Amino acid sequence: MARSLSSLTCFRSALMLVVTLATPLTQADEPASVRVEIHDGRVFTGKVDDRSTTERLWLRNQCAGATLARPITWAAIRAVTAGEQSWSADDFRMQLKTWATPAPTHDCDAPAPAPGPRFSATPAPALAPRVVAIQIDAQLANWDADVEHDGIFVTVIPYDANGSVVAVDGTLEIDLIGEGPGTTARLSTFPSLGRWVKTIRADEITVNGARVRTEFLAAHPEFDLRLSPYGMVHARFVVAGQGTFEATTDLTTLRPFNPMRDRLQQQTQQRFFSHEQTGIGKRPTSLPPTP
Repeated sequence: MARSLSSLTCFRSALMLVVTLATPLTQADEPASVRVEIHDGRVFTGKVDDRSTTERLWLRNQCAGATLARPITWAAIRAVTAGEQSWSADDFRMQLKTWATPAPTHDCDAPAPAPGPRFSATPAPALAPRVVAIQIDAQLANWDADVEHDGIFVTVIPYDANGSVVAVDGTLEIDLIGEGPGTTARLSTFPSLGRWVKTIRADEITVNGARVRTEFLAAHPEFDLRLSPYGMVHARFVVAGQGTFEATTDLTTLRPFNPMRDRLQQQTQQRFFSHEQTGIGKRPTSLPPTP
């Protein structure tokens, strides 16, 4: 009897050794899953699939032979985290070769599916950010060595239905509308003081939007004193495949309030003292035609 028990014990030990040798080893060096934060607040986790490109990051999740792959545009990504490390979208994109892995046959301990119809997960569509409206802001600015203001900094902020900033490529059209002297038949006119068209890239749009510089061209409000000190900025942002979005500012300061310069203007018809350095060629003799 003792001999039979000894033989049974040896048989069980040998069987356990065979099972252990037949079990595949875990790839300890395989990159871990990452956590991807989207600008609109959503979060996705998964392993970086080797289909990832400079245009899209592919995240992969697998279980019991089924694979779900999700493409995410880099412009939609705010940050990528793995463990205690965190990267911006641009920094992580430089490390794709380090993190990308091909999809294995099985990534879970669940049994293989039974013979018969099999479920094949269809990759989710790319998370294309959608613009629903824009917000603009206009500020009088000076960007050279003289004393007068040179133009306006215009900031455009495209946002989605949740109010989150959307980083997309687009074309920004800006119109500056002023107010000039009128006639006996018309109390005032509203001439166009400038029109600009700027190309905006997605990587130029931050959480504060994209800022562009518009220089006074047709008339300068600090030299042509017939112009009103206030104007309006109208912007049109064209996004391919999404539409055209417009916004107009409230009153925008074109000639800043200054009581001393106002008195100087009354006495000399100029707003700058003789010793102040001003730009050359910014004193137009006539207003542009009314649109």
